[in-house]
Amino acid sequence: MSTSGSNRTRKSCSTCHDLDRSKIQYWKGGPSRHRMFKRYFQHSDYHSLNVPIRDLKWSASRSCPFCVVAFDVFRWVSRTKGNGSKAAHNATIEICIPFKPGPPVVLTYSWAYPVPRVYDFQLSLPELAQCSPWSTLTVGTQIPKDPRQSFFRAAVWLQRCLSEHRTIDCVPAEPTEKPLMPTRLLFVGSGLHQVRLVECGSNQMNYFALSYCWGGTPHISTTKANCERMLHNISWKSLPKTCRDAIELTRAMGYRWLWIDSLCILQDDRDEFHEETSRMGDIYRNAVLTIAAANASHVGFGIFHERPETRTFRNRLRYGDNSPSHVIVREPSVHSNLFASPRSEEEWPLLKRAWCLQERLMSTRVLHFTAGELAWECCTLAACECGHMDSLATPKLRYDRARLSKMTPDERAQAWDDLALQSYQNRSLTKESDRFPALSSMAHLFQDEALGTYVAGIWSNYALSMLLWEVKAGKKADRYVAPSWSWASVQGRLIRNDRIVHNRDFEASVDHMKNTLSSKDPYGAIKAASLEISTPACDGVLSTSGHHGDAMILFNENVRAFFVSDTKLASGVFGSQVKCAFLRGLKMGSDGKYIEALVLSFASDLKSYQRIGIAHLTKHSLSHLGSIHLDRETLNIL
Repeated sequence: MSTSGSNRTRKSCSTCHDLDRSKIQYWKGGPSRHRMFKRYFQHSDYHSLNVPIRDLKWSASRSCPFCVVAFDVFRWVSRTKGNGSKAAHNATIEICIPFKPGPPVVLTYSWAYPVPRVYDFQLSLPELAQCSPWSTLTVGTQIPKDPRQSFFRAAVWLQRCLSEHRTIDCVPAEPTEKPLMPTRLLFVGSGLHQVRLVECGSNQMNYFALSYCWGGTPHISTTKANCERMLHNISWKSLPKTCRDAIELTRAMGYRWLWIDSLCILQDDRDEFHEETSRMGDIYRNAVLTIAAANASHVGFGIFHERPETRTFRNRLRYGDNSPSHVIVREPSVHSNLFASPRSEEEWPLLKRAWCLQERLMSTRVLHFTAGELAWECCTLAACECGHMDSLATPKLRYDRARLSKMTPDERAQAWDDLALQSYQNRSLTKESDRFPALSSMAHLFQDEALGTYVAGIWSNYALSMLLWEVKAGKKADRYVAPSWSWASVQGRLIRNDRIVHNRDFEASVDHMKNTLSSKDPYGAIKAASLEISTPACDGVLSTSGHHGDAMILFNENVRAFFVSDTKLASGVFGSQVKCAFLRGLKMGSDGKYIEALVLSFASDLKSYQRIGIAHLTKHSLSHLGSIHLDRETLNIL
């Protein structure tokens, strides 16, 4: 799009600077910067301009086209949102322009009196706009309020991927390769057909899959008792709304088969459940499309809900015939939650669910139904309805097969650790015992001879590095899920103070790792696990700092370490003796932050140990390391 050359008839606006980046203050992104820009976009570098509404009004009266539009938006906000007209004298507008082209300009209207209010809106130009007096305004799409009117756009994305995309994870299997089918599928037919279960056998069907939150609401599921009946007919009224909406979409897209876990797996058959969950990656990968009910907190919520209103505001001061006739204004779409770092995934209920992660990453194509728009994700394209998706750095691209195949073993181990600790561990599960099954397909994808054996979420050739995790405000699961040395044994925010490296970089060695599985799935739930290491170690005493009450470990009068407990400590444990395993000896990690040690206490059998936390030697202690004597010990940790 060209910039209108008709600005010759007026001077640059001293209030909005005609949205010229070079004249507006630049902000480097950071934790203290603009909360809205960090939330809505995948980066937080932007240009920002704060303008009192009275100045905006004055500039609008002086014939600045943008200020006229921005003031018209304020008048609409103050009229429809309440209290705005009374607050006009102290209201401000912040104009945020992204540092890089792509994302839309965002206006934030705010006032503190009589009732504090903050309203955000993104601005874009209509698709047919040929030129614009504002080079920073990008072209956007007017999104329909009814998501059913967006089915055509979804069909275009799907057809484009099927016919044009050549990324390995987008290309269908060769005709000679028969994809592994689920045990059962829902036959949804057209609106004239009844919904029923079908056992696939050796038949090959093109099907959709549903990724959704079950929630706490009881809903229909398939069991041994009702399976035969559901093979003949499933009452439409008995289906929860999310399932009905998924069926409607599947039919509208021209497909006749749909996979929904609660209906296609016998929920009271333990053996079948373990068998099907071990194949979950294949089920989602072989689906033509995965429907992600991102905005639904439970299965009764549904997928189709009215979207926030998109409004158009007339460009009342057009300069030249080609200047846009109007500007599109809508609430900003939260792209960052879908496509940025895992810690941004708090907006949509589905993204908090543990099972959802591998469903999303293993799927060939995902259609996300968010509150404001549709979003598309495959390994070739990331797109959205509003047209402002500005990055292809999606989670699917970080872990697709093509990228994994090019990684070195060290990179592959680091990618696994990032996935498990940062993206996965804090997600919710109805059954905590599903912690490993809900990640088993990803573990199978990562499996490589160079990583070694997989035991309790840890790869044996990188085990020593992977043992040195740290948890903030940790909590143990109510039932046994994993051994104490596994990151899966606690709930809380997990961090790591060093990068993942091979066992050869440590003074310690792994003598033995083993587990007892709960099923045939080598990456699934476990009943027990143990680890035997040979490591430099010494005894210490749990204590507290006299100044701040911080937990410490005392080795002698000169050497002490900060202690980070995996769970809240009972007051009675202070003064007790612990075993500290210095896996690197008295050396810092490659990042040079700390000398770390696993902190262990005796297990109930008084022969083995269990992990209770991690220790960091203090800076003061570093000059007295010679006073610590480490013996090489063989420790069995449960």
